[in-house]
Amino acid sequence: MTGIAYGSLLAIFSALTYDYFGMKNAGINYGWVFSSFAVAGVVGPLTAGHIVDLTKSYNGAYLFVAALLAVSAIMVQFLKPPGETKDISIS
Repeated sequence: MTGIAYGSLLAIFSALTYDYFGMKNAGINYGWVFSSFAVAGVVGPLTAGHIVDLTKSYNGAYLFVAALLAVSAIMVQFLKPPGETKDISIS
């Protein structure tokens, strides 16, 4: 399951980036997305390992990641679909 999820993320990152930000600066935008993915791949395990070292248990690391996932889920609720703009005209 992890392999399937990991592979699908790499496949849809570019499509979602282009849908949300357009093709004008696609290379730069996708570069930022992929770079943040790489930074998370380094910082995440180091942070989890540090939490395990401090607490002598994996529970703290799992709770920390669960909190980050909850924050992410809340942030996604405020994300507007591609092409949707806010109408501020006064009628």
